[in-house]
Amino acid sequence: MKQLSIIMPVYNAGNTIDKAINSVLEQKDDDIELLIIDGGSTDNTKEVVNKYRNQVDCFISEYD
Repeated sequence: MKQLSIIMPVYNAGNTIDKAINSVLEQKDDDIELLIIDGGSTDNTKEVVNKYRNQVDCFISEYD
């Protein structure tokens, strides 16, 4: 059971999302889950997040 959930809301964050995801993944605590909620980005946000699909616990991309 995960003890800490990090919810990362994003929209058109293709230029910065990579650094943000890595910041969470570099944490030494294994009890962290990462949930990324995208507001239907029109840039490369989805492609960047998909590089981490095996390490991100939840990724939702839909228009607000």
